[in-house]
Amino acid sequence: MTHVFIVDDITFDIHLKYMFAGTGTENEPIFLDNCQYKDMHYATERNLVALIADISRVKIDDEILFYLQGNENHSGTIFGIFKVKNNPFYCKDNYLQSDLKKNLQYRVLIEVDEVYAQGISEYTALDSLQNIEHPSQMCWSLIYRKLRGNRGCTMITDYETERLKYMIKKANNNEVITLSNDNDRFSYDSQNNCIYVTLHNTIYGGKKDESLDITKRLLVKMQNNKAYETHLQAYILQHINIDNNLKQLLVPNTENSFWIGNEVGCGVGMQKIDILIIQLLNRTLHINIVELKCINPNKSIFEQLKRYIDWIKEYICPLYKDKKIQINPIIIAPFDKNNLLPNLSTEENITINKHTVTIEKVKYINVLKEGDNITFEELT
Repeated sequence: MTHVFIVDDITFDIHLKYMFAGTGTENEPIFLDNCQYKDMHYATERNLVALIADISRVKIDDEILFYLQGNENHSGTIFGIFKVKNNPFYCKDNYLQSDLKKNLQYRVLIEVDEVYAQGISEYTALDSLQNIEHPSQMCWSLIYRKLRGNRGCTMITDYETERLKYMIKKANNNEVITLSNDNDRFSYDSQNNCIYVTLHNTIYGGKKDESLDITKRLLVKMQNNKAYETHLQAYILQHINIDNNLKQLLVPNTENSFWIGNEVGCGVGMQKIDILIIQLLNRTLHINIVELKCINPNKSIFEQLKRYIDWIKEYICPLYKDKKIQINPIIIAPFDKNNLLPNLSTEENITINKHTVTIEKVKYINVLKEGDNITFEELT
């Protein structure tokens, strides 16, 4: 899958020279070292954990695009294409901070995939209706990000990826730029708004092994009955490929690749799906909507899920012609087994724009703290 990192003229040049991508904030995640830490405002911690969740979504061999913010010299521009080289890490010593002129503590190293000198303007990528036949074909992931303006690392769907990559390649006549010598490095030319090759001999020299694991902090939050939805989101993104039981509960086929997003925008308001998993198996598209709660949910959650399902019908389903589509709503929460919600009604064989769409009953997954472990179990 593909992730878009937001950069400016300064940070983009440093990212290119040292081949990494990052996101962050001025506040530090003290709770990673001291899971019992109590002196951080809950909103500050929630925002920090949300950034950790964003970077935790990034996996080795995923693709990276850079969204360069516009200024008086050039418009916003999307550049690519790079590839993730290692697992995300916490840059505790803020290596290169003085050059970056901002904190970008959560990072991944990158390498060359297909790098092109010219990018595409944000108008071309987000606003132009050329070759758009249906609203679902627009790059909503970045449009919603632009509206909110608070995501330094945003995932985009596979369809959006292919469309943006096609436009980038077309803008460069399919001509990539390469690093021919050991001392060659990419750099950013702000005057001409392009990537070029130069001699820098810059090598990333910071530590790359500081863990972002949120488990201990999540356990403390659960033990003390504190809100932990964002912590749970980060935990799932960090462990879905490690915890086989968790993966079996959330991914239709654990042997095949899948797309996973967090805080997935689904409207121009503030509606966001906690976790969305998409997997295409043969001729069936499986879409798993995962809603997270830190208390036993009430019936209002069904209205929430219904809004998400309606958005998916309009904005995801039309992109997959001649495919069967199965939508699976999932709630993960610390359920009261004696007070379970009724199942959402099953709607079978709905026809939407020539698609057969099946909406399954809600799956309930209980999340529990058992000693020093987080466990998940499906309830029937």
